[in-house]
Amino acid sequence: MYHWAERLYHRLPLGRNILEHQVEAFDFTDTMDEIEGLNPPADSLRAGHDAIPSIIHFIWGLRDAELNFINYLAIRTAILNSGVDEIKLHSFKLNEDNEWLKRLKPNITLVPHCPEDLETKDARKSWHVAHLSDVLRLDILYKEGGIYLDMDAFVVRHFSSLLTNPKDVILGHEGGNRWGLCNAVILARKDAVFLKRWIDNYHNFSGKDWNYHSVILPKKISSEFPEEVCALSPTVFFWPTWTFEHVAYMHRPLSKSETLVVKDDLMRQSGALYANQIAYHAWSQMADRHYLAKLTPESMMHVDTRFNLMMRPIIMSSF
Repeated sequence: MYHWAERLYHRLPLGRNILEHQVEAFDFTDTMDEIEGLNPPADSLRAGHDAIPSIIHFIWGLRDAELNFINYLAIRTAILNSGVDEIKLHSFKLNEDNEWLKRLKPNITLVPHCPEDLETKDARKSWHVAHLSDVLRLDILYKEGGIYLDMDAFVVRHFSSLLTNPKDVILGHEGGNRWGLCNAVILARKDAVFLKRWIDNYHNFSGKDWNYHSVILPKKISSEFPEEVCALSPTVFFWPTWTFEHVAYMHRPLSKSETLVVKDDLMRQSGALYANQIAYHAWSQMADRHYLAKLTPESMMHVDTRFNLMMRPIIMSSF
């Protein structure tokens, strides 16, 4: 099944000029709110408020019991780069003999969930698995707090600077025009009011609008209740963006001169492509078929692309 953006792209004769240009246009200038949100003062916690829990939550196995190499790599980056106290993998079913899962198990906590608990509400049995995951991540964060990451989100630096943010929810802007707030990376305290508002809106959910509840709705809620959420610059989690051009930018082979520039950037910025980057969301629903599904540890060590160079230290430490 095509990702919503891919379907829309093919529906627009001038999609490259209209749709993609809108989200690719970015002057790399952060707003003051984005700068303060990324580096809150040490005394910024409100009285009676604890830091955001130092726990990362992943979700897999809602339909597919097998972890693949890219899933492994995403969790491995969290183990090595995030600086958190615990990493949880939530699932309905997992093949515990899976090669990649066995490599990860010493460093993660497996958390089983019952499908019936999630599917008995709001006619959810008919929902796409991606939308079930959308609801489950909000439920988990509302009950426990912590950091939620998609299985194609790759951590490049510590989250520690964000955990003392005075606002109860932290999201990243999607698109250079900041048109949405993406749910592929969410930081939150438990019982966050913003999460409750978000969850309540799933009562009238429609799968026809693929990304409304996951990207557009949180942006809308944040506009109405800005005191409840910290919205970060696109480069913190979601840049390059999901467009074909940007996905290709991350995965096309580099020339020798380009490789030197990227290596220098990564060296200066502690493994990140951008000065304020903490994670990179790889947009698997756009990138998997052409790029991610074809990657192996060997190819990532021998082919110089921006993604491979960013992930190469993880490969070297893992194989």
